[in-house]
Amino acid sequence: IICGNRKAAKIVEKFKIQNSKFKILVCPLSGVDIEKFRPGIRSNWREQLNIKPEEKLILFYGALDKRKGLDVLIDAFYFLNAKRYTLNAKLVIVGTGSEQENLKLQTTNYALQTKVIFLDWMPNDQLPALLNAADVFVYPSVPSGGWEEQFGYAMAEASACGVPVVATRSGSIDEVVVSGQSGILAESNNPEQLVEAFSRILSDNGLAKQMGEYGRRCAVENFSHQVIADKIAGFLFSFLK
Repeated sequence: IICGNRKAAKIVEKFKIQNSKFKILVCPLSGVDIEKFRPGIRSNWREQLNIKPEEKLILFYGALDKRKGLDVLIDAFYFLNAKRYTLNAKLVIVGTGSEQENLKLQTTNYALQTKVIFLDWMPNDQLPALLNAADVFVYPSVPSGGWEEQFGYAMAEASACGVPVVATRSGSIDEVVVSGQSGILAESNNPEQLVEAFSRILSDNGLAKQMGEYGRRCAVENFSHQVIADKIAGFLFSFLK
């Protein structure tokens, strides 16, 4: 059985018959195109979005639903703009979904309309350039009704582009983001921890660069199409021995 993450493998293990030849491979079923998602791609997204050179760009893309924790993210971004923080940043949210209008209303209530930019979902081919314009990628997923985040392709794509990631400890996210190495993991539903993570990364260019480089290496070594294909092929061929 191929399981997409370690938690799934633990569930399957419970049904394993003792002394059986039951085999489990923990591996995502698809990888990341590390040639497409890579650092160094020229991008004019900052100019298109009117983001000044001195402004930091915080990026999210994905489904705009409750499970992605975007209301918590906007709370955190509001706190980040409080006077005790000196960071000058804009938040770009890409996607569509059931919470889109609520999130826009929340942004208006916080008077953040000039700081938060909503973009409709875009073709996958446009995402590498957008990631290369970002200073940090965020994925604030929250558990919901027994559901937790599975393998996070968006986070793996960000790492492949050399962008540090701020995410939450939900589901298998910690199998993609190495906290303290390729990014920082916060607890779900905790805007204060998200703020501290943003502040730490965005105020330290050296740390951000180090995390981005580690994330790129991690993506290449663990999540490329070739690596995933080799893992699955090796697992399947093991049954022929």
